[in-house]
Amino acid sequence: MGIAPATGSKQSGRQSIQLSVPGFSCEWTDSAAALPEAWQSVAPENDLFLQLPYLEMLSEAPPAGMSFQYLLFRYQGEPVGVALCQLLDFNAREHIQFDAHAGTGLWTRLKNRLRTAVASRVHIRALVCGNLLLTGRHGSAFAEDIATPQSLQLLEEAITALCSQLDAQGTRIDGLMIKDMQPQPLADAFWKQRGCVLAPFQPNMVMDLDPLWHTFDDYLDAMSSKYRVRARRAFKAVQGLELRELDVDFLQENEAIIHELYGHISGKAEFNMVQLHPRYFQQLAQAFPHRFSAKGYFRGEELLGFFTTVLNGEELEAHFLGLRDDANTHYQLYLNMLYDIVKQGIELGAKRVVFSRTAMEIKSSVGATPQYLHSFLRHRCWWGNLILPFMVRFLEPPAKWTARHPFRREGV
Repeated sequence: MGIAPATGSKQSGRQSIQLSVPGFSCEWTDSAAALPEAWQSVAPENDLFLQLPYLEMLSEAPPAGMSFQYLLFRYQGEPVGVALCQLLDFNAREHIQFDAHAGTGLWTRLKNRLRTAVASRVHIRALVCGNLLLTGRHGSAFAEDIATPQSLQLLEEAITALCSQLDAQGTRIDGLMIKDMQPQPLADAFWKQRGCVLAPFQPNMVMDLDPLWHTFDDYLDAMSSKYRVRARRAFKAVQGLELRELDVDFLQENEAIIHELYGHISGKAEFNMVQLHPRYFQQLAQAFPHRFSAKGYFRGEELLGFFTTVLNGEELEAHFLGLRDDANTHYQLYLNMLYDIVKQGIELGAKRVVFSRTAMEIKSSVGATPQYLHSFLRHRCWWGNLILPFMVRFLEPPAKWTARHPFRREGV
């Protein structure tokens, strides 16, 4: 796809190019602080994670090794689209965990050893259109009058131009990821025609909250007796612990223990591409005091675990958490966190809770259902892209799970 000659415009750290579609241009910058107010006029009102305050907050406390590029699309000078790109080094050995599925069979052990050996050689600089800290489409948005085929063309062309510009500046981009797109035959065909491979990522676990649930007891009453008994057993296990709101001062004063508890979970994730900045939670709390929530489970004055949520429009986003392994075993802490997040969603009047990926089976046991999103990968070297489909299938962590159905009636 051709790109019109660059306009030569470079103001306030922003570079602008004319795209091949008549009337359209794209400007980009690596600084959220340099973004014009025009960004806000296009960013969806119901998506906090594409709005300037969040982007500025994240740039001040970025995950380890991550940098950013922000793309603003214009038609005849008027803003019509935005896109967030994240750059980081991807080391498959560090970001994919095989040990959790080592098993006892000889073939399984040999296969995991081979996977580990192969993974140790997969090290690329990646550009991701999307947000690796979240699950869902938080990577791009266009005005309603921009048709899907046109928005796809604009996005692909601008990302290609951006990669070429970064190459020229000495930042070689090896691979691309277009993250968490809604499955659409037209979009799927578009990215596949451009040499992309569909990534077999786990589904997003989402729970729609019945508008008839005015209280947490209403939610429990909707369960079958089996799952209601299971829930009450979990509540009994956590008796003796106190659930407290964690304010900004607490998050700041206890930064080390919060980050340590978070690390217990992130270090065991089957697939994890980010390591949060130690100040991430306190920055979120300061920037969004009415949308961000952090709650901790205490035994006396000892913090055993915590979870965080973000109210994003009509959705309650279950964000990052942390806990001690022994506390989880003794108090069923993770399961209680899921119940407490559901309770919070009901109390806030949210329409749904977004639980994200991983731990699909236990999330389904509280009422979440899988929502499949499509992410696309492309290596910029022809031979790398040739073997990419085989590498993706070979390195993919196992994802066998059984969906649970906790409610008495269908459709709840």
